[in-house]
Amino acid sequence: MNEYKILLENIKLISLKYQDSKEKEKFNIFSILRDETDEVNLHSKFIYFLINPKGTHGQGDLFLKLFLNQVFNDDQISKPSVYREHKNIDILIEDENKSIILENKINAGDQHKQLERYFDVVNSTSNKIQVLYLTKTGSEPSDNSIGKLKTLKNPKFEYEKDFYLISYSVTILNWLTDCIKEVATIPIIRETLVQYQNLIKKLTEQSITMEERLEILGFLRSGENAVIAKKIVENWIHLKWHLHWEFWHELESEIINRGFNEIFEIGKFSKDKITQIVHNKRNFNPYFGIVFPFMKVQDCDVCIKIENKDKDDNMIYGIKAYKNKTEKVEVENTIFDDIATKAIKSAKGKLLYERKNGWISPMYSQKPINLDELSNDTIQIVNDERRRKYISDFVTEIEIFINDVK
Repeated sequence: MNEYKILLENIKLISLKYQDSKEKEKFNIFSILRDETDEVNLHSKFIYFLINPKGTHGQGDLFLKLFLNQVFNDDQISKPSVYREHKNIDILIEDENKSIILENKINAGDQHKQLERYFDVVNSTSNKIQVLYLTKTGSEPSDNSIGKLKTLKNPKFEYEKDFYLISYSVTILNWLTDCIKEVATIPIIRETLVQYQNLIKKLTEQSITMEERLEILGFLRSGENAVIAKKIVENWIHLKWHLHWEFWHELESEIINRGFNEIFEIGKFSKDKITQIVHNKRNFNPYFGIVFPFMKVQDCDVCIKIENKDKDDNMIYGIKAYKNKTEKVEVENTIFDDIATKAIKSAKGKLLYERKNGWISPMYSQKPINLDELSNDTIQIVNDERRRKYISDFVTEIEIFINDVK
């Protein structure tokens, strides 16, 4: 055990050595003004601003062409128009010949036939259609969101050629680097781009400096350090499994201790479901969690559901309704109007959407976590004491929400 402790302490010392320089870069205007993961009002809005030739940056179609070159290795576009939130499409780029749909996902999950619906929006007016699916790491959308696009027989769109997976971690960071080079002599634009790039590095866990990375690599190459590190890496997947199990098990206990004595079996976490998501089994369903009732409306149980999402999305919670503990109830029913109104008011802008997909009010917690991704924030709750504190605070947050809704 000594050898592992020595290895980790040395890595920690290297990290501390570079801490001062990181502290100096903590100021970020984007982080101050918005939630860092806000897809709509931060990321889509700023990307749209840059690629819109009519943007007040005064660079015309420069940033748009650099973006297209990064994605397609071709920046040819004739008389482009760029739209944001056009019929719910995050960003739409059009010229005389084609439409490019850009769907932006930071943490939000896919919606039913979402990409298929966006395709249908532009199908009647475009000669050529391309779809860009932007996530933090370049992950694929669900089949549920893609709908018919994979098997579509249409001369305007061929899935294998016209569907692109792009990422913040590579595509956007490289594009921003290109943009910064082009505006190096315009300080106000250059520094704004640098701050946004720093935010993307933080979100994609790439904020470590090259100097720090090289020093760590040099240390790992010394003696038996790489062999010891390999053993730690081999146990990482087991760390994730136990974190999942301990989190959900302790969360259930805390909910019961607060007086919510009944936990429904529908969608409940289990060892098998955790194993499937941690080991990335094919065709697994990542949406499990905890459901418990807190009030009755007519013959319906109004419940809090806490749900694990896929690897690119944070855990969410909100209100769902059931009959007989297993039958989902349509939340658009007018009997839930009062609850929905109170939930929207209580959420104070945190809602992901209102009254659809079976949810009355889904939202992220005040301190979002993703047990599958293990970001720098989530990794903190591997520690038993921090995890219990997080769970206690999270259940308190839910109790306040319930009291607001009742």
